Amino acid sequence: MRPEYRNNRDDAPRPVAAMAKTYPDGEQIPLHIHKRGQLIHAVSGTMKVETAEAAWIVPPALALWMPPAFPHGMVMRGELAMRTIYIDPDACRELPQSPVLVEVGGLMRELILAALEEPLDYDEAGRGGLIANLILAELRRMQVRPMQLPMPRDLRAARVARALLSQPDADGSLD
Repeated sequence: MRPEYRNNRDDAPRPVAAMAKTYPDGEQIPLHIHKRGQLIHAVSGTMKVETAEAAWIVPPALALWMPPAFPHGMVMRGELAMRTIYIDPDACRELPQSPVLVEVGGLMRELILAALEEPLDYDEAGRGGLIANLILAELRRMQVRPMQLPMPRDLRAARVARALLSQPDADGSLD
């Protein structure tokens, strides 16, 4: 399956752009890519984010760093209140080049909320610029939590793994 391009905040006029969105339980976002890197964070609810190589369960205390142009899909568990920070590719050079699960501490949580109050064309010399620069500084010191589930390379095993990820409460047997 070829990933679709999703623009959400990719064309924002500043290096950092914030977005808040709520999704119902079970909502799926198919495989897609963004030009920008993303810090994908849930304030409430849980999401499963999947790439060709791995899958992550992302609860509210954590976030997933997704580098620019990295294909991924998502499934929401419970009503999900998502807060996403989009980072211009030029500002991502010092950040991880593959997806990683990271802690979202109190300062980053508040910076995300503050960024949501700013317009997309915030004053780079004003409050918006200060918030954006502090977000970038905090991203460079993210605490990585290695909690990914590698996906099998064998096509048969990958089909089983994807079925289990889509229905973790299935009561089938090992056979």
